Amino acid sequence: MVEERQIPDPVSDNQTSVGNTTPVENDVLKQLAELKERFDNEYSNFEAQKASFPSRGGGGRP
Repeated sequence: MVEERQIPDPVSDNQTSVGNTTPVENDVLKQLAELKERFDNEYSNFEAQKASFPSRGGGGRP
């Protein structure tokens, strides 16, 4: 006799809900959020330092 199992409905990649994430996915999401926060902090520090230097005035990158 073959045991019948219920097949869950497919979930698209961008529709993952909190209940459907695995511990590994939770860790990756947490690390990604921390990395984004570090990047945002570094970028804002860079912008602040860049603003404190006088303009070189030679048409380079903004």
